[in-house]
Amino acid sequence: MLTVIFGGCTISFVKQDVLKSLDEKYKGVYVVLGDIPIGNDETLKAGTKVRLYFQSGGNSLKVYAYPFETPRERALGKNILYLFDADFPENKYTEAVLDKRLLEIVKKVE
Repeated sequence: MLTVIFGGCTISFVKQDVLKSLDEKYKGVYVVLGDIPIGNDETLKAGTKVRLYFQSGGNSLKVYAYPFETPRERALGKNILYLFDADFPENKYTEAVLDKRLLEIVKKVE
């Protein structure tokens, strides 16, 4: 009998080093360009100032926004953009696609 064990190893769609570079690239304060539904009948209103951070799963990339005046360590982010591998050419992450989609909903102000 053959037993295969996979221990706590998760493959991310976007690698950790790329996520760190996205956090650095999108550092600063952004303003929401239009109302964004964030779940539970809540909306992030146009004109709201936020900061951004990124997370990746097995086949997706999520962009979260949190209040710009709150330290990241204490902030509870709201998902403002959820991209799946199918949203990218050939199901492979490209920064150009992320940039285009993200800059349709937020604009850097600081």
